[in-house]
Amino acid sequence: MRFPVHGAAARADQEVEIAALVGLHHVIDVQPIVPTGVLRCRFVLIPGPDAGIELAWVDGVRVYNNTVWRQDQGGRGIRSIEKVHNVDIANNLVRGALLLTGDETARNNVVGPMDGWFVDPAAGNLRLGSAVAEVVDRGLVLPEVVDDIDARRRGSRPDLGASEYTRK
Repeated sequence: MRFPVHGAAARADQEVEIAALVGLHHVIDVQPIVPTGVLRCRFVLIPGPDAGIELAWVDGVRVYNNTVWRQDQGGRGIRSIEKVHNVDIANNLVRGALLLTGDETARNNVVGPMDGWFVDPAAGNLRLGSAVAEVVDRGLVLPEVVDDIDARRRGSRPDLGASEYTRK
C-alpha cells in the first residue's frame, strides 16, 4: 500500500512531504485504501484544471497544514471523490474549493481568495508576506505537525498552512 505522488511513492506509514510542486496537471492523488498516513505536502501550486490534493479509496488519512494555491480560485483545491473513510482535513489554507463527500472531517481550514497574503505565489513562495489575522496563531495543535516547511518548530499557537509567519 502506498501514496502515489506522480510516480514517486512512499510507504503508507511514512509521512509524504513535498516541499513545492509547480505546474502539474494533477498534483497529488492519495489512493488506494491505506491503513493510515499523514499527508503534509506543504506548498501545492495548481495551474491546471484538476485538484491540488485529491482523495480516493483512502482510510485513516490526515491532511494537515498544507497551503494550496490555484490560479483559478474557483477551481478544486482539495477534493474527495469516493470511498473516503476516517479522513481528517485540518489547518489548511486553500485558494480554491474544498470539495468533500461528507465522509471526512474538515476543521479549522481557511478557504478563499487570499490575494496579497503570500510573498510570491507565482514563484512558489507561499510564505505569508504579513501577519494575516485569519492565519497567524489560529491553528489547532496537532501532534503530527511539530514543525513547518522551513523546519521551524510550531509552538502552542501554530499558524494555519505550511509556513509559520516570521515576525519582522
